[in-house]
Amino acid sequence: MTGANRILIGIGWAGIALFTVYRAGAGDDPAVVERPGFLADAVSLDRDIGLEVVFLLAATGWAFLVPLGGGIDALDLFVLVGLYVAYILVVLRGDVDPDSHHVGVPAYLQTLPKPRRIATVVALFVYSGLLIFIAVEPFAHGLEELGTAAGVPPFFMIQWVAPLASEAPELIVVLYLVNKARSTAGFNALISSKLNQWTLLIGTLVVVYSLALGRYGALPFDQKQSAEIWLTAAQSLFAIAVLVDFKISVREALVILLLFCSQVFFEFLVVQDVVLPLSSYELLLSYSAVYVVLAVGLFVGRRRALRGLLEDAAGVIGRAAFPDEEPAAGAGD
Repeated sequence: MTGANRILIGIGWAGIALFTVYRAGAGDDPAVVERPGFLADAVSLDRDIGLEVVFLLAATGWAFLVPLGGGIDALDLFVLVGLYVAYILVVLRGDVDPDSHHVGVPAYLQTLPKPRRIATVVALFVYSGLLIFIAVEPFAHGLEELGTAAGVPPFFMIQWVAPLASEAPELIVVLYLVNKARSTAGFNALISSKLNQWTLLIGTLVVVYSLALGRYGALPFDQKQSAEIWLTAAQSLFAIAVLVDFKISVREALVILLLFCSQVFFEFLVVQDVVLPLSSYELLLSYSAVYVVLAVGLFVGRRRALRGLLEDAAGVIGRAAFPDEEPAAGAGD
């Protein structure tokens, strides 16, 4: 969970931003904004993604509290899954995107009668879940055995190598979109995926754990796992602070990437018993503090953008909750 979330931002968001700017040199990408200054060129994001960013901010704020309860419990399930359900309801009750043109498999599914289309989509979900259920245990044990043979602890293999495999298909799709000068669609997919992981994935872990346990039980954390959650939440907070103005510059992408890579590198040294001034727990807390300090600095510097983001999201949520109400005079001016 923590590895997949941090890879999605540390490699996904940062790497795709850098690739987008690099790709702009070979084609015309309207999402790339050229600005004066050292590594100042930026990728401009769709402002419609603001709703996802606000819900992601709310989930990130709650994630800081999760370790304080000793693990993921029913309250976390209620809050995090509730945030995801609320987001889906707002989207469903919001304005319909007039662009309904699809190609390939989605276009074919749209030609089917509604009952058959729904049954097909449900069957695809069930089939995918069955494949994951069959493959995940031998895959995990295989990673542990490979790690043991190479002198790498199983925890490190499961946290970093397994998520690389699970995130690779999504990153490949986004790279394809960027290569076709559809950077905005690519970033929308990455941000929506992060929201899904940071709410639905974390919240339902208590359900999965309880099913495996045979009774209700909160998924417990030890000290290191609590620090992993705080670090993941801190990285998310910093990434959100970067996006509040709907741009991510080359400098910001490099900072995200370097912080991520350096933390993984030092963590690898720790598990290899290389003597460092900090323990693994202290290292995670130190990086968490760096992320939080950087995030607070960006939020303060971009407070007007943050206020505008929150106001726009509140307007979208309000229109979804009360669709029949007329906007007040002067609203939106």
